[in-house]
Amino acid sequence: MKNKYFWIFLICLFGFAIAAIADEPKSEETTGGDIFGKGGGYIHPSLTVGGIYSDNIFNTEKDTRDDFIWVISPEIWLALPGTRIRAIDLPVSPKTPAGFTLSRPNPEVFRRYQTYLSYGGDFYRYTDYTEEDKESHRFDGLFQYNFRGGLSVELVGQYVDTFDPVGVAPVTRHDEYTEGLFNAILTYDITEKFKLRLDYTHIDLKYEDRPLYEIPLIGRDRQDNGYSGYLFFKIRPKTSIFAQYRFIDIDYDINVLADDSEEHQFFGGVQWRLTPKSKGSLKLGYGVKDFHDNEELDDANNFIFEGELRHFFTPKTSLSLVGFGRTDETTIYDTNYVLTYGLSAQYNQRITEKLSGHLFFSYAWDQYQGEITFDGQTKQREDDLIRMRPSLRYEFTRWLVADAAYMYTKRDSNFSIFDFTENRFSLRISLSLYNRSSEISDD
Repeated sequence: MKNKYFWIFLICLFGFAIAAIADEPKSEETTGGDIFGKGGGYIHPSLTVGGIYSDNIFNTEKDTRDDFIWVISPEIWLALPGTRIRAIDLPVSPKTPAGFTLSRPNPEVFRRYQTYLSYGGDFYRYTDYTEEDKESHRFDGLFQYNFRGGLSVELVGQYVDTFDPVGVAPVTRHDEYTEGLFNAILTYDITEKFKLRLDYTHIDLKYEDRPLYEIPLIGRDRQDNGYSGYLFFKIRPKTSIFAQYRFIDIDYDINVLADDSEEHQFFGGVQWRLTPKSKGSLKLGYGVKDFHDNEELDDANNFIFEGELRHFFTPKTSLSLVGFGRTDETTIYDTNYVLTYGLSAQYNQRITEKLSGHLFFSYAWDQYQGEITFDGQTKQREDDLIRMRPSLRYEFTRWLVADAAYMYTKRDSNFSIFDFTENRFSLRISLSLYNRSSEISDD
């Protein structure tokens, strides 16, 4: 584990947890159920075992290869005070400046404090192409404290040792990397109508070493620092409008694949919770990407936005929608950055008491800024990526769940060398000491 700062953060977070335990009122008796989550919900171990069949494991247009992949995923998370609801779910991508693909919501205040630690691993074992065996590890931590007087502080840390999917870089392969992320959110209720929020995010990305003959693949190591300020005004009890300014400093270790840059983003938006069944947010903005160390590159000015909506039609039926437009960092030599627009939808339906169905769909359009040459053609690369995933989930008991899914993925590029179609079938069984019935995976 290379990121010493993240481990320092986890040690401090664990200290907060110990202090919280010492501060908890003690009952006369402690049962095994209280310790392992049936009563207190403090410790939540789980194990998922499954298999995936893919008809195109390398995501290539031609000469496709199929294989069956075994996947074993152990996990454990700890929460104080005890809860059976996951404290955090971090939407992070190494391509996105400062890491987060979507803005983190305002911390919700339920208790004076909350601590959370988790580890999750995924071990992939291929039947035929054993040289492709991979594993992924992820550590998350959270500490939240709500002071009297309207001041709240939330600290989040993440360390990931994982890999990019094949097909991200020009060569079809898995690119292994580590990611250390730290995020701090401070909110203050100035009055009943006005709320101030300040964010800081740091992400440190380190990719595996590359030999010199793979120059187009090196130079992805970078450190981003993001600063953001919001001012909210409550126009109704459950509806607020806000203004946001965000600054991101993107610093590459070496400027081979991409150049250092600074991003200035200006947003106006609204967030609402009209009824217990419906909540969402929308923000529209303008972004300026300044390549301050390269005078040959002009500033990039783009329309950017983000929107989320979740609605429960009935207690058994819900729909979630997400849309975004943003700038991502490039993975292709001779391009400056990627302009990305996307839309995703997930429909959930409880069919019976034990059986539920889910349908996930996403569409993304990537436009690489800067011309590249492949197969004698020189132009900007543009990709359309479509994913569709119907799935079924059966709950034998609260702690034993089975999932079956089919995933269809298609990338259509104006350079045919980047085209691919994949059909993936998966089946998995999860044993856990917490209720996973509300969790949906898009993997």
